Amino acid sequence: MEQPQAPAGSFEPPPPQIRNFPTGPGLWRIDWFGLVMFPDRAMRARQPSVLVYLSLVVAPNALTDPSVLLKPDATMARRQTKRWVSVGTLMLLRIGDIWSDQKPVASPDYESAVFEKLQISRETTDLIKAGVSLDKGLFLLPLGEHPWHGENTHSYCLRVQLPDGRSLVVPCMELIRFYFGSSSALLSRLFDSPLLKENLFSNVIFNPKTKWMSLDLAEGLPRASASDVARIAGSHTAWLAALRIVTSCLKASTAGQDIYPQAVFPFEGLTDLTVTGKWLSLGGRANQTFLVYHLDVCTHEFPFNSVRYRTFNERKRRSSVMPGTGAEAKPKVVTKTGKATEPGLVEKDASTTLGETQVPVWRKRHFPDLDRKKLVGRRNLTTPPPIVSSGPAAPPVTEVAVGDPGSSKRVRSVMLAESAPLQELGMPNFLKSVVKAMEGLDRFEVSLLTASDDDGWTVPVELLNDGDGVIANELFIDRDGRSQQRRAAAFGLSHQSEHAVLVVLEGEQLIPLVYPVDQAGLQDPWPALRCAAQDFVSKVTHPNRIDVAFYNGDTPSQREAIRGWIRDLWA
Repeated sequence: MEQPQAPAGSFEPPPPQIRNFPTGPGLWRIDWFGLVMFPDRAMRARQPSVLVYLSLVVAPNALTDPSVLLKPDATMARRQTKRWVSVGTLMLLRIGDIWSDQKPVASPDYESAVFEKLQISRETTDLIKAGVSLDKGLFLLPLGEHPWHGENTHSYCLRVQLPDGRSLVVPCMELIRFYFGSSSALLSRLFDSPLLKENLFSNVIFNPKTKWMSLDLAEGLPRASASDVARIAGSHTAWLAALRIVTSCLKASTAGQDIYPQAVFPFEGLTDLTVTGKWLSLGGRANQTFLVYHLDVCTHEFPFNSVRYRTFNERKRRSSVMPGTGAEAKPKVVTKTGKATEPGLVEKDASTTLGETQVPVWRKRHFPDLDRKKLVGRRNLTTPPPIVSSGPAAPPVTEVAVGDPGSSKRVRSVMLAESAPLQELGMPNFLKSVVKAMEGLDRFEVSLLTASDDDGWTVPVELLNDGDGVIANELFIDRDGRSQQRRAAAFGLSHQSEHAVLVVLEGEQLIPLVYPVDQAGLQDPWPALRCAAQDFVSKVTHPNRIDVAFYNGDTPSQREAIRGWIRDLWA
């Protein structure tokens, strides 16, 4: 059998190999998730692992005809392979996905269903075990039709009672992946006892009238987890759902029982769910229970309309000035290493001396409500670059591990973080010279105030209209033959107790716009962005009002010119 290839766009870019998964050309289906525990504390003591059940696919044409995988004999279900992986890796794993040689190769289209206007409440949902039998000895998940959970009949699922008397059953590990699987860091923390709110967020400000929220993500959580964390911060129901994961594990461990996590929806109320899985019969009646392999879309509203957040992503946060001293922080000295061509995830604690890397994971979750809401972050840009030690490079680090570092092994810490499609990633070209110029500023604190979900750097410019309701054409730009809103980035600049917001709009020439603010003004860039839109239109339509402009190009001389202009603002 030839090595199977992933369908175009299925898993791009490829996540790291999972070294604990089977090697070779065979196709392996993820069947179920089992126990959660520390299987070998000598190798990994910083976070627990989950036991993943896989079975070898024996049905022909499984990659081209997914319907064959619905049959109980499509895989060797009675001879499953069990492999431990860290709980943070859960965001890569979905029941039904096909892996080969430690890599994902397909996410088959099993049976899809849309359940509209589902009422989620304590009355309509209940926690059950996968092997539960109902009255008259009927099994909700009959092994004859679904043998793949047979080794884990004590694992938990959440059953939703459908209005017509049928059932929707979601494995609890899938609930955890879908509603909290924005990053390996967040997943890891939800299994770490004790779970405290400060482990997730702090400094929450919420306006109940406008549903505007501001918060700081806990150190080490990426912006990819902002919406998940903001839901937890803004909803007591969501907080209890997050808390239930670790408390259920702790309760089972204390009682000396096998640890199977419990999970519930992080909300109550109406929602539409789009799911993939398999219909099962009950008492001789077909299509009575829909077993969810993976949740795809949830329409329930988040408890906010807009969110401003700050991230502190580095595990050991460093700034250009050491807090409380005024002294410059000493740059970290790191060993130069070669680049690993294909790093693999291993079940070991990462090294405390190797820097962390981040790997993007393409979104497999969709919350339409977020498409209509603003989530904009703030992150520091000025941190002292590490000093790379002289001498030959050390051999490449070929092993990576999720979770907090805690060993001297040659294993690099990696954070898996949900990411947007490829075309939306990367710093926009029009910002490169500006950002590189500011990164070279001495004794300035620079932060990006518009770290959006779109590209991580910019937001659409504010659309202003005149007294007749006409929107200025200057706020649009031709992009790929279409007229679209210009993008804008806002940066916070602080030097010698003075602060300003610098706004740069997309264009053939860069017209930087600066607005003095107090320290509180750095928390909310929107007033400056609105002023910038108005001032940009004024300057473009009246070029004599342009006092400074730079060409849109990234050269050393351009960066130094921008750097000198910023210094002169404080002269």
